[in-house]
Amino acid sequence: MEEYVNGIIRGKNQGVFSFFLFLLSIVYGFIQRVRVLLYRKGLFKVEKIGSKVISVGNITLGGTGKTPAVMAIAQMGKEKSFKVTILTRGYKGKAEGINVVSDGSRILLNCEDAGDEPYLMAKKLNGIPVVKGKNRYLSARFAIKRFGSDLFILDDGFQHLKIHRDVNILLIDATDPFGNNRIFPGGTLREPLTAIGRADIIVLTKSDLSQKNAETIKKIREYNPSAPIFTSYYYLIDLVDMKGDIMPVKGIKGRSLFIFSGLANHSSFRSIIEREGARVKGELTYPDHFYYSESDMKEIKKKSESAGADMIVTTEKDIVRIPYQGVEPETSSGQVWALRIEFIVEDREGWESILFQKGPIGGNS
Repeated sequence: MEEYVNGIIRGKNQGVFSFFLFLLSIVYGFIQRVRVLLYRKGLFKVEKIGSKVISVGNITLGGTGKTPAVMAIAQMGKEKSFKVTILTRGYKGKAEGINVVSDGSRILLNCEDAGDEPYLMAKKLNGIPVVKGKNRYLSARFAIKRFGSDLFILDDGFQHLKIHRDVNILLIDATDPFGNNRIFPGGTLREPLTAIGRADIIVLTKSDLSQKNAETIKKIREYNPSAPIFTSYYYLIDLVDMKGDIMPVKGIKGRSLFIFSGLANHSSFRSIIEREGARVKGELTYPDHFYYSESDMKEIKKKSESAGADMIVTTEKDIVRIPYQGVEPETSSGQVWALRIEFIVEDREGWESILFQKGPIGGNS
């Protein structure tokens, strides 16, 4: 059923139920418009934290690369001597209330309690605390007291209008910018396209995988004629297994791979792999944020062997959701490699100068 509904949302399945979801999407879109209006009119209060806030988000259901972008911006802020803290709601994380996923030197929550994305950020970032909590205003006040934070990166913050932000960044997946142009639950849009007008900066992610960037930018300009638009891509760093062993990216060239992923957009992962000269012999896809069991890993290994692959490759986000107790038993999962990536904005100098300039950028936030 979940697969069928996801198919409708992504425009693949049709029928009576899809029409029902379309009607619901009209109602949902109306509610979103009213909510934004109430914030703009001051009837809903926007809280000011007292520190610089950079919000990173999107208008579609996942797949735009928020986590790599948040990490890159946080690292950039740290290099500029800010005391950076990442604020995240920790989607699907079990821990309630305000929780420190990482204090910058130690990881204090496991993946299931923190959520896969906050846990991944905590693993990869040194000296940058990650704080999880649904109420990100209270999380920010907590972080200021505990860490002295003077720069907050608001993970998945485009719809989180309760907090004032100095920079409102909108990420748009160049390979699938607007889905089927329908609002959830009848489509993949989290808001009407008019929401693009709130963005101070717009970044096309995975722009190197798309041939329609000019068309996408033209569409963006219909709703936001002034925000700077940047293009970005993923730089492939290397591959790492669950024990920490490293393999250069060139190590997959010419090899037969079996890949698997639990993402909102599986196709871009496969495209990146194939572009490096690897042969994908088989693939399994799972829902976004899927937590793997030992039986899932046995199935992956079995399918890989049947396909004649000599490597199993997944994403960094997926590998943290694989059950692992310090030993990677050959009988359960075999050796699984994760592709490590870095978010790169092509005009880095222009990107940095706008991102950290003093004062408001465009007044859209």
